[in-house]
Amino acid sequence: MKSSRLTLPILLVLLAGPAEAASRLVAPEAAWNAGVVAKGEVIRHAFVIRNEGATDLHLTEVRPSCGCTAAEYDRTIGPGKEGRITLVVETKGFQGPISKSALVLSDDPAAPQTSLVVSATVKPVVDVLPSGFLRIQALAGEKTSAEATVVSDDPAFSPAVTEAPQAWANVTVTAVPEKDLLPGRGPRQFRVRLDVGEGAPEGLIGGAVKLSTGIGKLPLLEIPMSGFIRPSIGVNVGRINFQNFVPEGEPVRRTVLLTNQNPRNEKLVVTEATTNVPGILVEVVPVDSHKVQIVMTVDPKIRKGPFEGTLTLKTNDPMKPEIRLPVSGTVLVREVEPPAKS
Repeated sequence: MKSSRLTLPILLVLLAGPAEAASRLVAPEAAWNAGVVAKGEVIRHAFVIRNEGATDLHLTEVRPSCGCTAAEYDRTIGPGKEGRITLVVETKGFQGPISKSALVLSDDPAAPQTSLVVSATVKPVVDVLPSGFLRIQALAGEKTSAEATVVSDDPAFSPAVTEAPQAWANVTVTAVPEKDLLPGRGPRQFRVRLDVGEGAPEGLIGGAVKLSTGIGKLPLLEIPMSGFIRPSIGVNVGRINFQNFVPEGEPVRRTVLLTNQNPRNEKLVVTEATTNVPGILVEVVPVDSHKVQIVMTVDPKIRKGPFEGTLTLKTNDPMKPEIRLPVSGTVLVREVEPPAKS
């Protein structure tokens, strides 16, 4: 009778077979340093990926850790062959040392996940001093300005305005006089001046001043603009909403508070306050020289159903002579319960 036991060599072959038949990802260089690069320059590096297994290696996905990084890669690499994973890093949003990675997912059973890293030191081709942006703080209707100095060691640097951030903004670029040059920097220094006119809207300011530079590595320079245009009269609400209500019991009221923010106006006065919603009464209640309260009270006999209209306020402020606020709500009818049956 023959023995059913496998001989040792055959057993070793059966045990070793599946492992030898698998794909195997090898990255000879998993990290790469680009050195010093100009801000705005795009870094590209192709990592070599070898398949040292016996079957096709499939790269199922490459996941960059940052939105500034993109990946291009070969999806299938044959046994004994090489493929490429190229990482593309956008540097315009960074300054100083950076490190960007990507997670590589594959069907290598021994190492299904591998990380690749690109690092660099990002140096601005052009410095925007002192803070890197232009900041505006002003009262509505006033003219104001902000300045920054742009500096570069590149001999081709010759900035010129290509686009102002808004129609109400004017941008000029002039060479810094020799007597005003920033110490410790080269002579290629230019002053960027942003003038904000009377048409600037109230609220937050955004956008960027765009300059052509004459530099091949950075043909376009964007200087962010931020700040706030303060209204001459502050209003604590943007609209008056009475929501759904039944005009019974305590009077239904809404209030609006106006605050004087104009230093040229010694006392805020509301000369007229009206609404085009029938059944809503408006009263002006001065608080002090800087504040006025507008009280809106619903007449109990107001027509039932939804309403929409406008509250119009006339003031003595030359910068904001009129304020208009939307008014809305719904007047409900209280449901009467039927008498209980005896």
